[in-house]
Amino acid sequence: MRAVVAWVIALSFSAGPALADDPATGILPVVGRLARELNPSLGRAVAERGLQAVLGPVEVEARLAADAEVSAALERAREAISLSRERELQMQRDSAVLAAGQAIARLAAVRARYHAPALAARALVTLGLALQLRPADDERTRRALRQALRVDPGYTPPPGQLAPRVTAMLEAERGASRPLAPEVKDLGWLATRLRLSRLVWLDAAGSGAVTVLVYDARTARVQRRVSGTVPARGAVKAVATLVGQALGGPPPRQRQATTPGKTAARPWYRRWWVWAAAGAAVAIGVGVGVGLALRDEPSGGDYDLHLHF
Repeated sequence: MRAVVAWVIALSFSAGPALADDPATGILPVVGRLARELNPSLGRAVAERGLQAVLGPVEVEARLAADAEVSAALERAREAISLSRERELQMQRDSAVLAAGQAIARLAAVRARYHAPALAARALVTLGLALQLRPADDERTRRALRQALRVDPGYTPPPGQLAPRVTAMLEAERGASRPLAPEVKDLGWLATRLRLSRLVWLDAAGSGAVTVLVYDARTARVQRRVSGTVPARGAVKAVATLVGQALGGPPPRQRQATTPGKTAARPWYRRWWVWAAAGAAVAIGVGVGVGLALRDEPSGGDYDLHLHF
């Protein structure tokens, strides 16, 4: 009998709502001028607005990197990049171009420009280097470098890694490059891989101008677009405000204020004592029903019913 009552009480607690929602939205890593500032801090800043079920850029990148297929593709791409550079040093143009092309294709298959933009840009720059071997193809080289900077406008290779001619070509393309707009089909692939219902993509490469797009996997469309200008200081909070607007969250001034030393009141259905009382009521009801049922049965001994909480 005690086991029955304990089971009923446990069941009543499990019927209560979860105190934390599962993540339903993810913010893709940001590229461009504000990337270093936004990527590690934007998730927390959005959560402080009251939007708790949101994965920040760092968490999204980590979740994709942990995916077996994505991780294997990234590793094979790195190997192909290394092979291309090796063939370039050996002046084997065709082999170097082929290996760089393989790296680019593998990264494109897992939509790396959205979550590993530096690696995607590096593969394109590697192709540009290979195309400078004789017979040099300046036009295709510029095209590869331009694409690299559209994938990652802030991409800067380590000093001494590029030939001076290629470095000059890269810098000439830098000012004219804007981030590639996201493809809806790519966002759908990423949402499925991440098991998220919404994805947020930001264009923060301009001098203060920021655009936020929200992709909804349920409709397979970009549902919201919000644009604004953010200051040089306090950019994280300003961008978090734009993200909150795009996601439909309440602006900070509408959130319930709390007095110092007090926390915001929880809804009644999230209070533990509500579910404890419900569980006790169910347990008492079961106990009374069992007692009435046993009263008319032949006595086989005394029954002692206790409720333990």
